[in-house]
Amino acid sequence: MNKLPFKHLKMSRVLLWLMVLLTGLFSAVFVVHADDNDFLCEVTENGKSIIKGYTGSDTKVKMPLRYNGITITLIDDSAFMNNKTMQEFVFTNYVTDIGAGAFAGCDSLESVNVPDQTAVVRERTFQNCTGLLYAFLGQHTVTVEPYAFDGCISLRSLEIDAECRELKQDALRGCDSLHQICFKGTEADWKQLTIGEGNEVLQQCEVIVNFGADNAYALTDTEQPSASEWEFSESESILSEPEPTVSEDSHLSIRQKASYTKVDVSIVSATEQDLKSVGIILATFGGLITAIIVIICISAHITKKKKQQRQ
Repeated sequence: MNKLPFKHLKMSRVLLWLMVLLTGLFSAVFVVHADDNDFLCEVTENGKSIIKGYTGSDTKVKMPLRYNGITITLIDDSAFMNNKTMQEFVFTNYVTDIGAGAFAGCDSLESVNVPDQTAVVRERTFQNCTGLLYAFLGQHTVTVEPYAFDGCISLRSLEIDAECRELKQDALRGCDSLHQICFKGTEADWKQLTIGEGNEVLQQCEVIVNFGADNAYALTDTEQPSASEWEFSESESILSEPEPTVSEDSHLSIRQKASYTKVDVSIVSATEQDLKSVGIILATFGGLITAIIVIICISAHITKKKKQQRQ
């Protein structure tokens, strides 16, 4: 009779340490790179969640999926302006509007993957991101507004999707290193893209049409307008859309195209946010179980003491 409480106590201790270990593992697995508390968010009058600013210093920043239970779809004007440490920003695929100048002056930013649901890259969004090497427009990005990539002196490659219709005045001004446009649309689509003044840098670029498809090819000099024939206006259409590259090389050839695909990091980000929520729930559950086991241990210990006193 006296051995039962002792065995029960011993087993409870084993379970206690097991639950403590599992709780620690869950907490470690579901940790994210940037603390959500570093983001300044609020809910707008029309009930939408918006990121207003960021106070962290991480090199890889992953935006939160929700604020106050509402999916974040907006990033405010100048929200990350002049951040000097951020090298990569991971959007969720629910972002529909990135404010003017949101990432202007982020000179450590190396690549940007505009979310597919973002229809407009607004004025000066990535202006003077001097370290930016690669930019990928979203699948449903239709318009790139003036000065969107102005001063991105290191930009090498730009991916444009087939739905893009307009690059406005000076959208690519100062992008002197740009040498490749990866366009997902057809050659006919390319010639329908309206290009505003101040984007003459496109004349020096190799344009790959049908990028990502088996029939991708680079336009030859005779297939592209010459410098004298290239007319820039707000009303006439010349450009279409290219496909993105995440190459470390300064140049991407047609034969290399199959090696590079646009990674939908936004889906990964959203998944990690969901996993984080699951992790919190599991950690909480583990904590409750641990508390129950502690109570059982204490109860068993008291029972044992009482029986010893009676004897």
